[in-house]
Amino acid sequence: MGTTERCRVCLKHKPLSQMKKRADSLNGVATICKPCAREGEYFRVHGVERPKDLTLVFKLIAGVKHKRCPTCSEYKTYDNFHKSEVCQKGVGTNCVVCKAALRKQERLKNGARIRQLSRAWVENNYEKNKLGDKLRGEKYRASGKHKITRKRWAENNPDIMELNRQKGVLRSRHGVATISERYARSILGARSFMKGSEFPQEVVKTQQELMKIRRFIKENIV
Repeated sequence: MGTTERCRVCLKHKPLSQMKKRADSLNGVATICKPCAREGEYFRVHGVERPKDLTLVFKLIAGVKHKRCPTCSEYKTYDNFHKSEVCQKGVGTNCVVCKAALRKQERLKNGARIRQLSRAWVENNYEKNKLGDKLRGEKYRASGKHKITRKRWAENNPDIMELNRQKGVLRSRHGVATISERYARSILGARSFMKGSEFPQEVVKTQQELMKIRRFIKENIV
């Protein structure tokens, strides 16, 4: 039994790991590769007829490689598509503009369901997600990129830096600045599975007082 299989769509011989699985076949794979199957699923779901000739999808225009977006039907260069390891030529099915529009439509149509699934995933993978955030943060800080980014931002925004400096002077003169209710609710929402607007007023006031205490300790003691 060979280690490769010929895809019936792109007509290329590929390793079995790149072919779509099929339990009832002799070698455990189908006669279509994963990239072709992925793009075929898109055409089926969106009711678009899949081009039988791949030369209608990929073209060389003025010596530059182009791909046809099935949504807007325009030929665009590869840099107008997201990179993808599972699609043909290593580029996504839709162009960046169309993909963003499709995602927006999906959010408007199924926004509530998506939020519910997202919250459920966070609840079921809280420790894993927390550990991942910690590791990514440590890697980012170890690279030193945050210092370069912060310095570059300060150089490009001198007006905002001066305004923040003046606010700091006012805080030091008149004590701890007031923590707005909106800011307190945003912090509560970021650290829980509820929206900031869903918290009772008593909880928000408690959060405001805690943040005032922490800021006072940070500015005057630590």
